[in-house]
Amino acid sequence: MKFMSYYSAIILRTILNRFFKMLLFISFLILPTIAFGGSWNVVWQEDFGVVEDSVCRDFADPNMSVPGHKLADIELMSDTFYGITNSTAWCFIHKKSVNPSKAYHFVPGRDHTGNTNGGMLVVNVGADGNGEPIYENNLRLKPCGNHKYRLSMFVANVSDAWINPDLTLQVYNMKDVANPELLESVNLSGSDVVAWPGSEKNTQGLYTHKEREWSEASVVFDAKTGDVLKIVILNYQPGGAGNDFALDDITLQRYDDEEIIPPTIEINNELTNQLCVPVYALSNDDVLKAWRKIYHSIYCLWQYSSNDGYTWTDIPDKSGIEKFMLQRDLPTTGKEVYRLIITGGSDDSEAQSKAEYLAEYGSPSDECDYFSISNIISQFELKDPPVAYLGIDNDITITNQPQYDCENIDHFVSLMADEWDVNYSKFYFLWQYSYDETTWTDLPFTGSDFLFTDDFDGLTYFRVILAANENTLLQVAKNGTPDNCDKDYFITNTVSIECLESCKKPEFEVLSDQNKLICEDSDDLVEWKVRQTNQTKSIDIEWYSKATGENTWTLIAGENGESISLPNPKNTTSYLFLAKNGECVSDSIIFELTMIPIFRFDPIGDIDICEGIDVTLTPDVKTRPLSPITFFWDGVPTTELKHIVSNITEDKTVVFYATDGVCTSNEAYANFIVEKEADVTLQPLPAVICEGEKVDLIADAKFSPFNNFKWEKDGVLFNNTDLITSDIPHENTVYKFIVEGDLCPTLEYILGVDVEKKAEMTLQPLPAVVCKGEKVDLVADAKLTSTNSFRWEKNGNLLSDVDLVTTDIPEENATYKFTILGDACPDIEDKMIVEVESMADVTLQPLPAIICEGEKVDLIADVKLTSTNAFKWEKGNDLISDADLSTSDIPTEDATYKFTITGDKCPTIEKELSVKVEKKADVTLEPLPAIICEGTNVDLVADAKLTSANTFKWEKGNDLLTDIGLKTTDIPTEDATYKFTITGDKCPAIEKEVSVKVEKMADVTLQPLPAIICEGEKVDLIADANISSTNRFKWERGNELITDADLSTTDNPTEDATYKFTITGEKCPAIEKEVSVKVEKIAEVTLQPLPTIICEGEKVDLIADAKLTSTNRFKWEKGNDLISDADLSTSDIPTEDATYKFTITGDKCPTIEKEVSVKVEKKTELSLSISDTEVCENTSVVLSVNATNAPKLVWKQKNDGESQFSEMAESGDVVNITATKSATFIVESSDELACQSAVSNEVSLFVEEPVSVLLENVPTEVCEGTTVLLNASITENCTSYGWKKNENENFAKSELTAEDVPTETTTYEFWAKPLVCPAFSEKFVVDVEHVKNVELTTSESRICKDENVTLATNYPYTEGIIWESKGENESQFSKVDEGVSEIVVSPSDNTTYRVSAISKLGCEEKGSEQEIEVTQPVGLSVEDVSICEGDAAHLEAVTERAYDRIEWKIEGDSSVNKVGSFVDLTPESTITYNVVAYSHNCPEEVNATITVAPIPRISSHEEIGNHTYQMNVENTNETLYFDYHNGDGKTISNLLENAVVGKFYDVEVSDSLGCSSTYQFRVPFIEPEFPIYFYQGDENWVVENIENYPNSVLYIYDRFGKLLFKEKGNTDGWSGEYNGRKLPSTDYWYILDVPEIDKQYEGHFTLMRR
Repeated sequence: MKFMSYYSAIILRTILNRFFKMLLFISFLILPTIAFGGSWNVVWQEDFGVVEDSVCRDFADPNMSVPGHKLADIELMSDTFYGITNSTAWCFIHKKSVNPSKAYHFVPGRDHTGNTNGGMLVVNVGADGNGEPIYENNLRLKPCGNHKYRLSMFVANVSDAWINPDLTLQVYNMKDVANPELLESVNLSGSDVVAWPGSEKNTQGLYTHKEREWSEASVVFDAKTGDVLKIVILNYQPGGAGNDFALDDITLQRYDDEEIIPPTIEINNELTNQLCVPVYALSNDDVLKAWRKIYHSIYCLWQYSSNDGYTWTDIPDKSGIEKFMLQRDLPTTGKEVYRLIITGGSDDSEAQSKAEYLAEYGSPSDECDYFSISNIISQFELKDPPVAYLGIDNDITITNQPQYDCENIDHFVSLMADEWDVNYSKFYFLWQYSYDETTWTDLPFTGSDFLFTDDFDGLTYFRVILAANENTLLQVAKNGTPDNCDKDYFITNTVSIECLESCKKPEFEVLSDQNKLICEDSDDLVEWKVRQTNQTKSIDIEWYSKATGENTWTLIAGENGESISLPNPKNTTSYLFLAKNGECVSDSIIFELTMIPIFRFDPIGDIDICEGIDVTLTPDVKTRPLSPITFFWDGVPTTELKHIVSNITEDKTVVFYATDGVCTSNEAYANFIVEKEADVTLQPLPAVICEGEKVDLIADAKFSPFNNFKWEKDGVLFNNTDLITSDIPHENTVYKFIVEGDLCPTLEYILGVDVEKKAEMTLQPLPAVVCKGEKVDLVADAKLTSTNSFRWEKNGNLLSDVDLVTTDIPEENATYKFTILGDACPDIEDKMIVEVESMADVTLQPLPAIICEGEKVDLIADVKLTSTNAFKWEKGNDLISDADLSTSDIPTEDATYKFTITGDKCPTIEKELSVKVEKKADVTLEPLPAIICEGTNVDLVADAKLTSANTFKWEKGNDLLTDIGLKTTDIPTEDATYKFTITGDKCPAIEKEVSVKVEKMADVTLQPLPAIICEGEKVDLIADANISSTNRFKWERGNELITDADLSTTDNPTEDATYKFTITGEKCPAIEKEVSVKVEKIAEVTLQPLPTIICEGEKVDLIADAKLTSTNRFKWEKGNDLISDADLSTSDIPTEDATYKFTITGDKCPTIEKEVSVKVEKKTELSLSISDTEVCENTSVVLSVNATNAPKLVWKQKNDGESQFSEMAESGDVVNITATKSATFIVESSDELACQSAVSNEVSLFVEEPVSVLLENVPTEVCEGTTVLLNASITENCTSYGWKKNENENFAKSELTAEDVPTETTTYEFWAKPLVCPAFSEKFVVDVEHVKNVELTTSESRICKDENVTLATNYPYTEGIIWESKGENESQFSKVDEGVSEIVVSPSDNTTYRVSAISKLGCEEKGSEQEIEVTQPVGLSVEDVSICEGDAAHLEAVTERAYDRIEWKIEGDSSVNKVGSFVDLTPESTITYNVVAYSHNCPEEVNATITVAPIPRISSHEEIGNHTYQMNVENTNETLYFDYHNGDGKTISNLLENAVVGKFYDVEVSDSLGCSSTYQFRVPFIEPEFPIYFYQGDENWVVENIENYPNSVLYIYDRFGKLLFKEKGNTDGWSGEYNGRKLPSTDYWYILDVPEIDKQYEGHFTLMRR
């Protein structure tokens, strides 16, 4: 800031400001009193929201700022900066507190609103204020017609420098934006603005921000429907040292018939801690009461903002009728602020629609509707609690005090909690101590310095728990953490301290039984154990023993610990424990060991039995032990001596022993020797055999020496000598094997066999050759038995096993086999072969979708042809080629190509390809003018011939102008080249350009003229012009040329003048600019004279006859007092002799002053007073008058009811009367010389009669919320009466009847108070039974479906308890139970439970609610998966609802226990997996199976004849599919037929799951052999081994090369004939083509004859 030196100007302005403010203040005091019974209601407020610590932010609305100032968000707030903050310190020094040792010119303080972190606007003015705005706001609010409004603001001087703020608050009507109407204005300046003192320090000696005083400025104005309001705050204070101010709570209020209390919302910390979710709630309870007077339904609309309140978003799920509480989780990103909108309506829907309309449009749909918008509140902030420390003797650096003499030296454990003292007005703390830092004990000490004494046993640890809430403190002390979400607690560090001890007796507790029993022969050790329970110095421990019968204790050497372990002493013995601490000896501890003698049983021995019988055992007890005895037979306990061994089927030993709980007997054994029955197994017979076959009868038998056996056939003895025999049955037969024994029963075993008859069949022949696609009929004539089945097969694959007659359409050469199968008889089969002529196959190589005109296309056919096929390429009807499978063409338009294959037998095959041909584009650009003027449009026109595939664009340099139209325009600012480009899908791009040059326009700036000059002064005309050589210019005034040669010139105007400067050029239009000046005329004035003298109180007319200009200002003054500065003629009532001065001033011309004077004569003054204005009847009253300049006094009286005053007999200054009637009195003067007679003021006397009152009874006790009716009657002469409530006279003043809802014990008093007569009073006391909170507690707030939850309440009057519930889709609560304090429920979905109660008095208590959230099953499903061995299985869990996590568990394999929605596994064998989905820890479990199928593998192959190979497969029982890759596709036959000699085969075998493997083998190669001669007629010339090559072709030529013989797959050879004629004996040549092995043989042989 800079200091300024013009103090006189500041002082003068301060005096004027105070004067004008005084006048405005008087009007403001009067205006609000025009209405009665109404209230000012807030309809708009700018409280600048909330701002977090350390922030100095901008307006939330990005369109707003402080004009001429910068935001102090990073920089410190110096001159010309502003910011919105919750403490001035954040903006000025970026700190919350101020160090008083440094010189700061500002004072730290908080906002006026009082919100937590409430914001205010802080401005540091840097320049002189000349009425510049520092705040402007166009309101969205629509005014209500013909209402009064009150606009106010709060201002504070935040600087301790000497220049105070000088601000003016204005409100405008912007209905006519061009002519805004100032509705009202108020100035607040100088000492009127409260300054913040900077003298308070905190405990750290720092000045901190705090709540401070603010100054308020306000105006009242009228507004009507359609007005548009704008708020403006102007700054008039000059810059300098100070002028730093804060603004807050700019508020607009409307004067309404009813009062609407502004809602205030706060964070409800208690509920926030209970629910663990931030809760924002209405804090002023009287809001609802005010709204209910007006509306039936009150709607609460909660909103949040993520941008500091600039835009607001509704929270519909938290809004609703009378929802005065918002429960909302903290946002995951960013920060939010909240506010509450309240509206009302005749029903819920109307109230809601009003709120939503207000939220959207910023003003109610009905401008006169009531509404409220709360303060803005920040989101709940989780803050770390304050820190506290423990130390020794107030030193936090000492946390351990070694042993010291506690009797002579004092040490304290000190709590230092300064931060808690600063942050909390009240908090709680609890001392605790521990000997092991694990178990803590509460210490009943409430101070901050604890004196340690030797009452503690040895080394002791201390800590302190601090909390803002007492319940939280107790919960942390008990559990380590609070039961709710309260974070306001802290656990200090620990300190340790220990006294130096003298002698202290050790104390011990016993950790083992002091009395034990032991068996005589036990090898167990005897163990005893103790533990010290107090802290002492080092101790000596001793153990002693004493056997039964001994009198002295014997020290046990080497045993000096707290436990002892000794061998069995074999007799009853006592043990003694002692510990010594120097002179101090512990109490002795005795342990007793009692010996129990052993006992035995005699052995039982061997027992011979027959297999399967029961035996009862009774042991002989030789020694009787202590009772009771438990017997163990084979480990099973019983108290019975006898034991039954049942169903003995084999040799066995039964073990027996007994115990009395201490000793255990020896084990006795009973050995059972079992005689077995015969064991026979017959070898099964086949279920069926073929007629004539033999059966073998075989018995595998184990006999005893006494067993006999025999075979029977159909009941007849067949053999009794051989265990193995045979037979040939001719029909179904039953065989029986019989074993007889001595002791065991006879055993019989049966075998049976069916005999199957042989079948017969004949097949109907097939044609040798069919065409591919033709049907063949398969017919079998068969004689079958009931056991026979049959099947038709094609190439090893099943065709039918149902019909003897069937059909088939073979796709290739086929072998059909018919087989009859029997259960026992061999299969009968026959084959038929048919040859299939195949169709040709073709694939055309695709063409590109589109080509450019002139490009070539390649036509390629991939064809598998036969020798009979012909083909051709065509385009339309034009043949392209019938010789080449691959050819090419250059199409000129879209074309379709057809490829055709024909054959001898099979139908024609046709396939087509198509290609589109893109035409080449063409374009011509329309030429541009060679040159244009700057700012002129150029038209860019392209005449283009385009196709649908073309795209185009106009560009200027690298800038795209358009890619839509062929025509466009541009305004170039400099020379430009335009490029037009056409692109296509395939054809190359085409580019063309046009250019234009741009001529620049001239530029000129005129130096401004003074706004006004005095008549006769000179003006300087100066033009600053950027012109070219082609430009011309001139200065003109009106039509008069001043100069066309000089850019700068002068002129002497005699009246207001406008000067024009003009520049012209060759191409561009002329440029004209103007400057103006006003000429102020010198004023003239004449004053009308005043009368020489007037009477005091008379008016004088002040009249000035003046010739003025528009720039002149004038004023009438009396002394230093301004009378008028608006009217040339005015008036005044002088109270003494006066001189009046009339002054004319102008902007530039000298001031003119003239004066007139008048003398004033004083008036007579009378002042009448009365001793009492209201008295009781017959009371004495004194009248007195104070008279000035009154020569004579006349007393007059007028009684009530009379119209005229009558003269009284009394005279003098004082009159005494006795009051009997109410009357009015005056005093008049007479005999004045100049002025008229004076009349005093009137004084009235009211005379009152006594009052009589009658009251109705009032109840002595009511429920909280009950309305109490108060009724009274009174005589009419008393007008001052009413009901008091707890001495509050305004409770029901001037009311005979009243009603009230007391909230506590209340005293009601009816009073009647005449003006002077004695008052009447009677009291009634009403006790109130308060509404109690019926608290609801739950065992769980979230459960899994089908689980139970316990709901309980501690309300004492159980009979009045009512339980209700409401499902999430229900609108009303329904009763669940009543009269019980606890219920157990199992809701199926989210349910809210409510508990309420009725007290004994019948009062309705305040219930509470709790939502039980029910986690629904997620709907988990998993599919079984089948995979091949070695493959990975992808397991994926599917749910119908959201889940938290999914766990996979595979039994026996912990490595695949995973979490996620899927898992990939590669199991080695079939496994079952378990999947568990959790939602809120509620599991849902399913199982499924991964079936691992083995991969089928061909282990070997074997030739079974006729070029057929059989594949042998392992590892599967599935149906298998074989692919021999011979063009036949997959088949279920494991036979490879027609195998080609020498060929490698890759045989793929697969099953139905797709599991597969490949097996490779080669068919052995067999060379064809060519005879070198043959004898014609005896034999043919035959190539040996040619049958292995069915596709081979044999050619035979004579010596001249003539072809004599050609045959494919020839096996019969050549007979030596040609066309039926025998050829001569000579040499012939052969060629053999063998495609199977891709080889050709050549040679010759000799034809011979016999």
